[in-house]
Amino acid sequence: MSLHAGGPAPTSGERPRVSVLLPVYNAGEFLAPAVESVLQQQDVELELLALDDGSTDGSGDYLDRLDDPRVTVVHQPNAGLVATLQRGLQLASHPLVARMDADDLSRPGRLRRQAEALLADPALAAVACCFATVDDGGRRLRETHLYGDPALLRRQLYFRNVLPHGAVMMRKELALAVGGYREVGPAEDYDLWCRLSDVASIGALPEVLYDHRSNPGGVSQTGRERQLQSLASLRAQLHARSPLRLPGPLAVAREGSRLVDQQPRCPDLAASYAFDCVGLAVTLARRHRWLQAARAALGAAAFGAARPRALHGAWQLARSG
Repeated sequence: MSLHAGGPAPTSGERPRVSVLLPVYNAGEFLAPAVESVLQQQDVELELLALDDGSTDGSGDYLDRLDDPRVTVVHQPNAGLVATLQRGLQLASHPLVARMDADDLSRPGRLRRQAEALLADPALAAVACCFATVDDGGRRLRETHLYGDPALLRRQLYFRNVLPHGAVMMRKELALAVGGYREVGPAEDYDLWCRLSDVASIGALPEVLYDHRSNPGGVSQTGRERQLQSLASLRAQLHARSPLRLPGPLAVAREGSRLVDQQPRCPDLAASYAFDCVGLAVTLARRHRWLQAARAALGAAAFGAARPRALHGAWQLARSG
């Protein structure tokens, strides 16, 4: 399947048109800050599409009281998250659709930066941003950083879901073309990212522009097991239909150069990069591309997360393969 990701870019002086898809079900005290964080976004032509999925805690009443022409409220009997997301994707008025969860926060500039990235690169189907995990009081617990290079991000998606659902902006037309949201268990976002990455690229901004609220009691043990089973099934489907495309050494080198200055601020990504370099070194060595393999191994060592003994073992394994 081959689809063209790009669409018409705004003319000079025209603001990007973005619909924010906000499903709401009993969001309580967190809903108002989430909505305000969207309405305070600047430099985009904004539609906030809030879908009240049968809330019983007054969330729907709060949405109805919003006096802002940019807000569209849709009330419906409780249909579940996936059906609500698919309906919202179809109803969105603008060509770019950003996701937002009803208890999270979008930081200033998020929508503008993601829209600029999508409009600047027609090959991109979606753009995520790095995010912080916060507690109920808004205290930052940790930051999660993402690869900026689509080839490296695609490699990560091949094995696990690294994209925060609420922090992604996508092209509406392309998301619908690959089927939109499907009932696949509690991993509807990963399912969509995998299908989008089959036909186009997914990128990520280096900035932390989204706050994801941690909800330790939100997923039961049974729910967690269902989620893991769903993810495993989707990974198997992805692997069956699309062989892993190894990122080129130049892409890896570029990402390493970018991380040199950012490593103190994103040790999580630096560690991932080091181990990815080890994997790349092994693969290249198995193909007898020794110089490139050596460079990849040096890239791993440069970030300190791969011990020399581990590198030596990987190298010996590669030579014997």
